[in-house]
Amino acid sequence: MSNLYAPVNLFTISIGEKLCEEKYMDIIKKGIEEAKERVFYEYGVRLPNVRIRSREKKYGPMEYSIDVMDNPFLKFTLEEDSVFSLLIEEPKKEMSGKKITEPIGSCPALWIPASEEEEAKKNGYLVCNLQRVFASHLAFVAEENAKDIITTQYVSDLLDEIAEDNEVLVDSLKEGFEEDKLSFGPSLKMINTVKQMLRSLLEERVSIKNIIPILEAISDSVEKKNPKKLLNDVRKAVARDILMPHVENDELHVGCITQSKQEFEKKIVEKGLDKDLVKKIVDFAYGDGDNFNQCLVCPQDYRRQLFDCVSVSMPYCTFISDEECLLGIKNLHNVNLVRRCLDM
Repeated sequence: MSNLYAPVNLFTISIGEKLCEEKYMDIIKKGIEEAKERVFYEYGVRLPNVRIRSREKKYGPMEYSIDVMDNPFLKFTLEEDSVFSLLIEEPKKEMSGKKITEPIGSCPALWIPASEEEEAKKNGYLVCNLQRVFASHLAFVAEENAKDIITTQYVSDLLDEIAEDNEVLVDSLKEGFEEDKLSFGPSLKMINTVKQMLRSLLEERVSIKNIIPILEAISDSVEKKNPKKLLNDVRKAVARDILMPHVENDELHVGCITQSKQEFEKKIVEKGLDKDLVKKIVDFAYGDGDNFNQCLVCPQDYRRQLFDCVSVSMPYCTFISDEECLLGIKNLHNVNLVRRCLDM
C-alpha cells in the first residue's frame, strides 16, 4: 500500500554531533520525559511523540534546535562540564563564567564549571543542570504551541477516556449536539466544539487540567452555536483555576483597567499599537519588577482584544474579565484581593 501523505512531527529536536554521544543523548531523552510531565502537570496536555534528528551539520556540536512543524522555534547551545546559572537577585558574591542570554525572557545567565555548582548556590544563583535546561526549553516551546496538540483525534480519544468515569457527562454533551448525531460515537460537531474551546483556552495560557468543569460548562451552555459567548461561559467555569497561580501569601494582586470598550478602542485608534502605549500597560502590570506573574482585569468587552494587543510583550501575564475575576475570587477562600488601577 502506498503512502499518500508524509506525516510531520509537531515537535522535533535537531541536535549537533557532540550531543549524539551516549551521555548527552541520555540527557536529551530524559529531558523530553521531564518536559512531558511538566506540561501535563501545568496545562493538562499530553505531548505527542518528539522526534530526535541527529548529527545536523548546520548546528554546532553542542547546539540543539527545538522545531515546531519542522520550523526552528528555539535554538540553544549547551556547555560541556558546566552548569547553567541564572541570577535572580543581587548575588552575595559575583561569579565569573561564560556570559550568555537565556532565550526564555532574554535574561542574562552564566555557564560556570560544574565543580563550582555549590558555591554558585550559596552566592544566590539559580543553578540548573543540562537536563533541566533542555527540559525547560522544550516545555516552554510546547506550552507556547499547546493549542496545536489539540487535534480532532486527540479530543475524540480524550472524550472516550473521560466517558469511562463520567459517562453521564459525555452523554449530556452528545445530547446537546443531537442534530449532528452519528450512528456510533460522539458527533463531529461536538468534538469540534470541544476542540475549539480547549484550543482557545490554551492559546490564552489557561490550563485545561481541570477538564470536567470545562465540559460541564459546554454541556450546560445555551451558546453552543456562538463560539465567543460559549468561551466566556467556559472561562467562568474555571475562573478560580485562572486566578489561583497568582495567589501568594493569601493575597491576589491584580491590575485593573476600567476604561469602557469605546474609550479603549479610541486609545488604540488614536495611538495605534505604539511602543508607548504597550510599555505603559507592561510597566503597570509588572510594577516594580518583583512579580512577573501579574493578572490584568478588564471589562469582558475587550479582554481578548487587550490580550491580542500586548500579550507578546507580557508572556507571563494573565488577562481576565472583571466578571470572571469576581466569580473566581468567590471560590478562593481566605484570599485578600489587592487592586491597582491604570489610567490610560
